[in-house]
Order: sequence, then structure tokens, then C-alpha cells
Amino acid sequence: MLSSKLFPWQKNKKEHATCKNKKNEELIQELRFEGITNEKILTAIKMVPRELFTEKLDQAYENKALSVECGQT
Repeated sequence: MLSSKLFPWQKNKKEHATCKNKKNEELIQELRFEGITNEKILTAIKMVPRELFTEKLDQAYENKALSVECGQT
């Protein structure tokens, strides 16, 4: 299965979904605490599968800039 090679965390989808939901809610709460109150923005953040843009699931729902190639963020 190609997707499990690209995204190894997808092997256990139930565990991933639980972890994703918990971390996503924690991120939303942190953003609210920091003053982001626009529900359209918060809903968009909830809906985007952030783990598709990171190599590590742990990083996907952290409220910090992630580095990309060439030392950029």
C-alpha cells in the first residue's frame, strides 16, 4: 500500500483519528487563548488535514512554524 509507505502513521487509522482529534482540539483551544476568535478561521484550521504536510504526526498540530527546504519556514 503506497499511502502507508508515504504516511506510516496511517497504518493504525483508529489510533491516528483519536490522536488527531485530540491534538486538533488542543490547537484550536490554544489559538482561542491567543486571541483568534474568527470562527471561519478556526473551522478552516479544524478541517485541514495538517498531517499531510508534515513527516511526523506529532508536529502536525503544534502551533509553530515548520521548516521547509532551504531553511525556510
